[in-house]
Amino acid sequence: MNSLKWRSIYKYILLLWTFTWVSIVSRLKFTKAIGFIENAYPHVKRWSLDTPYQNYKNHDFYEKQGYVKVDEIKPVKDIDFWLFEYVKERKF
Repeated sequence: MNSLKWRSIYKYILLLWTFTWVSIVSRLKFTKAIGFIENAYPHVKRWSLDTPYQNYKNHDFYEKQGYVKVDEIKPVKDIDFWLFEYVKERKF
């Protein structure tokens, strides 16, 4: 293989690694942010949030944080767009 092809492969691997690393760091920061907000308000018994139906990574992330999908909301009837509502109940 010529060196130009190896450089292209190296750049692709580097780009893929960078994207993966940024994704992991972002997810860790968001996990800490949710924990920080929830811990800042210990008296709150019920947390809820909405997310668009096509944000599959968010659905998985929220479920790993203890949120449960409780509703599907269609804000505008003429548009094919849904919001999923997630809720997290605290036990005291």
